[in-house]
Amino acid sequence: MNHMHPLQAQMFCIPLLLLLLLNLVQRSEAAATVSLDKGSYCQGEQIAVSFDGVEGEGIWVGIYKQDDITDFANLPDWETEKLKGWVLTCGERSETGCSEWPTTGTVELETDLLEEDEYVIVISEDRAALSAQAFTDTFLVVSCGEPVSVIEDFPTTLTGSNVIVVVDDGSEGSATIVEAEISEPAGSPGGVLVADSSIIGIIQDARTQILDMIQADNDLIGKFLRLVFHDCVGGCDGCIDMTNPDHGGLAKPIEVLAPIVDLFADQGLTRTDIWMLSALAAIDVALPLDMRDINTDLHWIGRRTCESFGDCGNAFHGGPTVCTEMLGPHRDMCHGGSGTATMQRFFEDEFNFTPQQITAIMGAHSVGAMHRENSGHSGKWDLSPTSLDIGYWIELVGQPPNFVLQEVDNSDLPGIPNQHNWLGVLNPGTEVVMLNIDMALVRNVPDIEDGIDCDFETCSRDTPFMTHVNNYLVDTRLFLTDFLDVMNVLIDHGHDKNGECPIGQVCSFGFGATAALIVEAMPVEASSNPPVSLPTFSEPEDGDPTLTVNKSCYNSGDIIVASFENISGTGIVIGIFAADLVTDFRQLPPFNGGDLKESVLSCGNTQCHTWMSSGGAQLSTANLDPGRYVAAISGTDASSEGQAAINFQVGNCD
Repeated sequence: MNHMHPLQAQMFCIPLLLLLLLNLVQRSEAAATVSLDKGSYCQGEQIAVSFDGVEGEGIWVGIYKQDDITDFANLPDWETEKLKGWVLTCGERSETGCSEWPTTGTVELETDLLEEDEYVIVISEDRAALSAQAFTDTFLVVSCGEPVSVIEDFPTTLTGSNVIVVVDDGSEGSATIVEAEISEPAGSPGGVLVADSSIIGIIQDARTQILDMIQADNDLIGKFLRLVFHDCVGGCDGCIDMTNPDHGGLAKPIEVLAPIVDLFADQGLTRTDIWMLSALAAIDVALPLDMRDINTDLHWIGRRTCESFGDCGNAFHGGPTVCTEMLGPHRDMCHGGSGTATMQRFFEDEFNFTPQQITAIMGAHSVGAMHRENSGHSGKWDLSPTSLDIGYWIELVGQPPNFVLQEVDNSDLPGIPNQHNWLGVLNPGTEVVMLNIDMALVRNVPDIEDGIDCDFETCSRDTPFMTHVNNYLVDTRLFLTDFLDVMNVLIDHGHDKNGECPIGQVCSFGFGATAALIVEAMPVEASSNPPVSLPTFSEPEDGDPTLTVNKSCYNSGDIIVASFENISGTGIVIGIFAADLVTDFRQLPPFNGGDLKESVLSCGNTQCHTWMSSGGAQLSTANLDPGRYVAAISGTDASSEGQAAINFQVGNCD
């Protein structure tokens, strides 16, 4: 028998090894890929799945719930019914297979039987193996509802100072058209303009078209929210000064909404209304599935646009301007480098927001991402940028990385200055980024240009927002309901209401073609409850200490949001007393006695290191019996020589 010499054997093996390595390299370069045409689908919609570089025969494309897959190398068995749908790569669904097995192509999967949830699509290995050679990112299947028919010939004629008003007594076919003298905005002082019920269908139609846009490009979730916030600084008016670098990147959402603006301009919705609706639609898509019962309806229409201004002011670079959607009046924005005090002052001065409302609206950073070409910053705030959840709070206080302040070099981008932000490395290759204004919620930091002389671990944690951040960390529903509440305040900013809109109806501010949809100017009805005798306090003069609460009457269990200004001293307590014990807030009952029903330090925490002259805090009504009460602010070191007070009622709020 001839034996191969060891050297010959080695020489024989070398070419085989080279061939094997070459084959591995070729397969690596031709690794299979699979992609979808968008990131979310309505139930009943076809999913177009494109693949490339797929190797082998007997290859199937399947859909699973994301939660049902723990290992892509070991997919669930077909008999478990976890495979929600499948198709062979040739497009067939028969067990006889395909005559040819394409390496590149597109197939379709159905969503008719899929529940609202998160899913992933996989492409199997050779011969129907229960392992994946490629898989998609997670995508959503949602219920988009039935399209709502829209009245095509709704009257919108304007004649001089007269408008066409629809009058409806509620019975079918009773609508008549009358002409009435109504100035712009339409309506009369003391009345709420209630729109005809047909506007609900019109709004739904516009919302559906916006939802279609978002489902085709889920980057619009963050962009629509950012557009609305920037628009509403100074009053929502459907105009952005795109010459201002602060608004970089907002041209895209303005442009994609333009066709919808044009389509509904003569149906009662102004451009400003459409922009506000886009934010609510974005929130609707971004809500977690188990929170979809939270209401995102648009309750008011008829917002003005900047073109109606007699004087549009100056543009960013100076000089008067003629307003358009892309050239609105210049407004000073709150920058990403703002510190704790600057942020609080901006939101208080601009929107009269309390610390709780400021915290909630900052939660909008739970979605979206930063791009250097727009703002000079880059990165995402949390790991789920298309989901409005508590991920933002987790990164800030739940499981925060050791954030490090870094400089972002933008020298390669003309007109974009270098920026600073806080970088948090979760693990190699996974990072989150916070702006200084985000960090200002949980660390008492100065403005970035003033220099940060502490790090994430050593910066003071004494902020007026920390209590609310911690509350939102453990209660998703609380965060989302508070967020929607403050969004509804934001999107009405700059427009006066003459009362509350009746539940289930849509009311109007009266600008634009919306005047044609008004049913009636409904007077604000007085409460049916008997008058309640409450102590009265003299009106404060400019510069005097003031205390306000967000409502005059609370049901048991409601939260009282108290806001104060021009308060002096340290050791300041906000307390609640029975109304019959207080006739002069300068002579209050003791703040350490049994007459004190509820109390909180003015910083909102159990301990304060900084005593601010302006701010806010929350108090509970859970332990208050129905009756009349006074909220009061103490003097220095909780003295009974109070600085301000306000009265309110608990119970009988109908």
